[in-house]
Amino acid sequence: MNTQLALLGAPATEEQVRLVVSASPTKRDEVVQNALTITLAGATADLTQFKGFVAGAIDTSMRLPASSDAEAARILHEALRACKRRLLLDPRFWEWLSMVELTNYVVARWVVDNANLTRANVGRFTCGTGVSRVATNALSRLYWTAEVSWTVRGDYSGLTNLLSKADLHKTLFTNELCLQPRLCLAHVDEMIQNYNEKEARDMVKLLGVFQASTSYASLSNDQLAQIVSTLRTYL
Repeated sequence: MNTQLALLGAPATEEQVRLVVSASPTKRDEVVQNALTITLAGATADLTQFKGFVAGAIDTSMRLPASSDAEAARILHEALRACKRRLLLDPRFWEWLSMVELTNYVVARWVVDNANLTRANVGRFTCGTGVSRVATNALSRLYWTAEVSWTVRGDYSGLTNLLSKADLHKTLFTNELCLQPRLCLAHVDEMIQNYNEKEARDMVKLLGVFQASTSYASLSNDQLAQIVSTLRTYL
């Protein structure tokens, strides 16, 4: 079943997030109608498989483990990758998904106590315009991580490594390495071997210098991986 996609009429506020999440699942539609202005985006996507995955993956404590991220990212990306890029780049779209269509996922994955949301919890529903803010929204982080693997390999084989270490994943967005998908994936594939958090942070800085001083567009993925591996020996 296709879902008609939409945008929030304005960026979500912390008060609106708290209002929607604290409502019982059966009351959320009513609360959303009263709390949020929705603008139709003129596109559709089939979110049935994602919703089914969430329902099946939630454990007995009604939580989703971090180990579910890679599969969730694959399914969400498959559902949305045909959407126009201007929609996918609009933070209001991810806020709408998080607060209206796929709230159950965000709550199960990130919220411990619906009645007492932390600022970090609220940040999983909102979505700013900066690259680092995109990585905090519960759904946009999945989509854009999957986009890195899809762009480089045409499949989702890179997702497990990309999402395996929370601090490593965070640096890909805070340092904007995710904007260079081939270099990003080569970095992750290298660092995940004998992982060291400090080395990973230092490597991102080194790759920033490499990227600014070297043209690597003509290099194959294997050649780029070899260069990244060699650069690591200098740490």
